[in-house]
Amino acid sequence: GGAPTNQYLAFLSDTELVALSDAGDVVVITLTGSAGVRQLEGCDEFCLSVAVSNNRKLIAGGNERGEVTLWDAETFEELRTLRGLDGPV
Repeated sequence: GGAPTNQYLAFLSDTELVALSDAGDVVVITLTGSAGVRQLEGCDEFCLSVAVSNNRKLIAGGNERGEVTLWDAETFEELRTLRGLDGPV
């Protein structure tokens, strides 16, 4: 599966990755099998892309309405949503 995008997967660490679900949700997947899958709250629309910052402190998800939601990569809490872009991100 996966969303119709070219950036639907990003590595958070050696044992975790961030991905888009078929429903357009941003999820963190633990590869060791201990914690499974965790859905991140805050992206209001269907997310089309996901990225992790170079220092692995932030997760970003872009949606159909031109919004980018940022999460803390350690706590997975939503930090803010950036608005004002035209078109999908």
